Amino acid sequence: MVETPEWDRAKGELRILGKRHLALDAEALCRHLDALVGQSVAEVIIGNHESRLGKEDAERFRRGKPNASIEEIIETISETDLLSGVGLTKVTIQGSGESVSVEISNPYVKETTGAAKSLLFEYWSGVFSYLFGKEYDSKGVYFNESTNVLTTRLVPRGRAG
Repeated sequence: MVETPEWDRAKGELRILGKRHLALDAEALCRHLDALVGQSVAEVIIGNHESRLGKEDAERFRRGKPNASIEEIIETISETDLLSGVGLTKVTIQGSGESVSVEISNPYVKETTGAAKSLLFEYWSGVFSYLFGKEYDSKGVYFNESTNVLTTRLVPRGRAG
């Protein structure tokens, strides 16, 4: 896979790590969904969508590199975040997936409620759900304005925060 975004002007295609993407203003989409259906419903809609995409991408990377370690898959997906403009993602796994810390420096969206809250971290919930074979939930989303870092902790579903 090519490690830089590829723009094929003749085809009108943007590809990031081999997958076709669409450049759109996700922040505006999240604000619109929040206004259209309310923050709680928008959060569920985007969360469901992003979790599914995270699972699909983790599966796709696993198929492409069947012998890759979990860390290598996470590194590849973090690279996708970087190349697509999400921000700089750092993932820390505690134990065998009992808890996962995800922090994004210079995040594309900074909101901690509504659709934007789900946009970045539910994707990672899906990634870890696939990699560890159990569903993950986000426990608190925080934005530190002084450091420009958005963080959450992911835990297996049903486990207390």
